[in-house]
Amino acid sequence: MLEWKSEYETGVLAIDAQHKVLFDNINRLEQLLEKEKPDQPEVDNLLTFLEDYTKLHFNSEETCMARFRCPAYAKNKEDHALFMNILKFYKDQYDLVSKSKQIELEKQVVKDRGIAGELLNRIARRVAGSTNSHVIGSFAGFQVLARPAVLQPTEIILKGRNYYTAHLSETALGTIRSLEHAAQNLEERLAYHQRELADTEKKCGELETKVGQAFEHETKLQSLGQRQKELEEGLDISKNQASNALAAEETELQAENEAEGESVVPSDVRQTPSRVSSVKTTPKVRAAIAH
Repeated sequence: MLEWKSEYETGVLAIDAQHKVLFDNINRLEQLLEKEKPDQPEVDNLLTFLEDYTKLHFNSEETCMARFRCPAYAKNKEDHALFMNILKFYKDQYDLVSKSKQIELEKQVVKDRGIAGELLNRIARRVAGSTNSHVIGSFAGFQVLARPAVLQPTEIILKGRNYYTAHLSETALGTIRSLEHAAQNLEERLAYHQRELADTEKKCGELETKVGQAFEHETKLQSLGQRQKELEEGLDISKNQASNALAAEETELQAENEAEGESVVPSDVRQTPSRVSSVKTTPKVRAAIAH
């Protein structure tokens, strides 16, 4: 139970009065839900009142905080949005659970969960082997279908804009629990994505405040950029020096090769005198030479 304390007072009488109304009605809701069999219409009315009154109160409080430029305005607005999402989630969950206590099967409203599960199992066995899906009733705002499968158990389908599968169980309560989970899980996923969206919007707001601000490490970044430039220039100089040294070495080597080429006499020219002297002349040759 919520207990109002003086430390909760804001100093604005209208705001404090609205807070007390919220405290009283939340306590009243808790008392109703603690009963073994809550009065469903009263719970429905109280949940609707809380949802509407909370919207009215938060709008009034945020207007007041904005008018007086309260430094906690942004944080309070975020908390209000989160509270509204939580309240809506639990209201939707209660609506779903209260509706899930009854299911329409083959034009008959069944309020007992065990009987509903047993009827689903019987219908599934009856349609097994057929080739078409069968509309067998409605549950939590969805159409309920029995869809046979080849060599597989019949599936129970919740049809809305999309299709959601519930699984048959060996027990009646297991089957109806699977059907309830298929419907309730949608609300859980919705609440999760709403929280993710609120968190993303918060981060976007934080980033927007930093747009246009100077980069805190700008000086260090410029220093590192300058150092990188110096290193690159140094590498270019070393590269050019290496290229020039290599070119000079190649030129020198080419000059040495050319000089050696000019000073070398062909081997066949040097060997000619020795060949001539080594040739034996015949008498006829010598006579011919003498004439």
